[in-house]
Amino acid sequence: MIEGYGDLRMKNEKEMNQSGFQVDEKRKKIWAVELAMLERFLLLCDKYNLKYYAIGGTLLGAVRHQGFIPWDDDIDIGMMRGDYNKFIQIAEKELEFPFVLQTTENEPWCYRPHAQIRNSSTTGFLRTERNLICNKGIFIDIFPLDGVPDKERLYKNQMRRLKIKNRIFMNYFFFDVVHEEPPIIKAAAHQIVKAYFKLFDHKRSYRRFEELASKYSFTETEKIGELTILFDNKHYHWKKNWFGNGKLLPFEHLQLTVPNEYDLVLKNTFGNYMEFPKDKENSSLHSGMVFEPDVSYTEYFSKHSD
Repeated sequence: MIEGYGDLRMKNEKEMNQSGFQVDEKRKKIWAVELAMLERFLLLCDKYNLKYYAIGGTLLGAVRHQGFIPWDDDIDIGMMRGDYNKFIQIAEKELEFPFVLQTTENEPWCYRPHAQIRNSSTTGFLRTERNLICNKGIFIDIFPLDGVPDKERLYKNQMRRLKIKNRIFMNYFFFDVVHEEPPIIKAAAHQIVKAYFKLFDHKRSYRRFEELASKYSFTETEKIGELTILFDNKHYHWKKNWFGNGKLLPFEHLQLTVPNEYDLVLKNTFGNYMEFPKDKENSSLHSGMVFEPDVSYTEYFSKHSD
């Protein structure tokens, strides 16, 4: 039995009737794997006095479902940049098998502009990442929250530069599966970026990308946001004073810290967040995922090497 599976709260019949989505046993196992990683994350935050917040679908799940959204399959955590950087340093030393911290710094052939904790004894990866050389266990996401500059000129300049840098990385790692350009243009862009990274180490380039994202301290700005991945998506820019010290809400068998003004955060992100989506099957951001909670990713790829 997967660690944490016995603690998984069963969705009650009333909620299942309201949502119209039946949770199967495989999804419960996936959740159990993620909850075990989340529990380890919470212990480290408590041990080292690091602040975090449930954000995205995890915040919505905590408020609307007191746990996972029935049709969701991931966990989203946000940390202010200072605590995020501290966590990266701590987790690399403290996490033990099967858990591992994954960043572009410690697994340079797996570009992702935020951190993840992965379970190496499982399989969980986006189909677009199939050919990347890195750990592909089931994961939870940990996002840095950075200051959004108040002046429009500074904001537009920062967003433009972040998008350009991100596009360079995407053309390097995912040129064959992303973007809408004709194949010949994608292939040419990929070769140009390969030549660029022969001259300039991509790990150093990624550090500069993060330096740009964190250029404006959240202590000096009115808003914060997920700037390394969602850039100028203002649904994921929030007023800093909405977060505060946070408050605890139940999430399955755990208690998670959520923003003080979580209602304002959720309205900004999702609009009428208490309304269930009509297309639940495709509402997850990870609809292109492969999940095998009972099989390690190394075993999975030894059997699916094509």
